[in-house]
Amino acid sequence: MRLFLYSINVICFYLGKQLCYEMYSRFGWLSGTSTEIILIPFQGLALFIFLGLSYWLTAHKLLKKNKKINVFFITILLLLSIPLSLLTIQINSGFGSGTGWVDAVKMGYPVFWITMLLGLSGLLITRQTELT
Repeated sequence: MRLFLYSINVICFYLGKQLCYEMYSRFGWLSGTSTEIILIPFQGLALFIFLGLSYWLTAHKLLKKNKKINVFFITILLLLSIPLSLLTIQINSGFGSGTGWVDAVKMGYPVFWITMLLGLSGLLITRQTELT
């Protein structure tokens, strides 16, 4: 199962990297058609939902049976890493001089927040199933 999660994380990383490249490329969504501009946020959301579904499926099959609504709970917590990273770079810019998304990624804030929020989601889901 570690190989499954590792593969999912690598796939999501490379797909997310391609989405970021698409947004900032010269021929990307800024100069693209209106269809491309609309599709990129949905592709990003689909990527987060896929990641949440993968983690839910692993927990559901191997650890403990839990509700399907927890897929969206995990996805929302994963999406929360973006504003938390932007907030953290505003508070502590670290060694960089900027306070944008690129600087937040360089400082590793999204990785930190995704790790913390996945752990938090696991704790909350476990607590939720203990109460029922």
